[in-house]
Amino acid sequence: MGRCNNDGSSLAFPGGRLLGLGRFSLRPRADLCSPAPMTFDDIRRIVLTLPGVEERTSYRTPALFVGKKLLVRLKEDGRDVVLVMSLEEKAFLIEADPDTFYETAHYKGWPAVLARLDKLDEATVRTLTERQWRVSASKALLKANPGIGR
Repeated sequence: MGRCNNDGSSLAFPGGRLLGLGRFSLRPRADLCSPAPMTFDDIRRIVLTLPGVEERTSYRTPALFVGKKLLVRLKEDGRDVVLVMSLEEKAFLIEADPDTFYETAHYKGWPAVLARLDKLDEATVRTLTERQWRVSASKALLKANPGIGR
């Protein structure tokens, strides 16, 4: 994810969905190839476009929340992020792209996956955080923004 293949393409999850919500696409996407690795500033820029999202801290690291619910945070090492999602989606991502997505013993059984910032791309971050925003946002936010994360 986010890294360029030899042919100049990148793997992404362009608008795909998973498990009852649709499906993911893991085909090469040359239009999404970006040689610069993502930073948490990039994540912040993407996620703060979602309604009701605020930046706070979690475990003394920058984190983005909708209401009281965590969407994503920078891991303590500063190189990876924690993305909140269903256990099913987490298992799929770890199996589909273990170079990008992984878990440690601490996160086993928790609805969050660890992701290497230098392997992520904007389309993947947008898709995953929009989907989690739909799960976590208040009914009022969902009603006012019906198209996000679909």
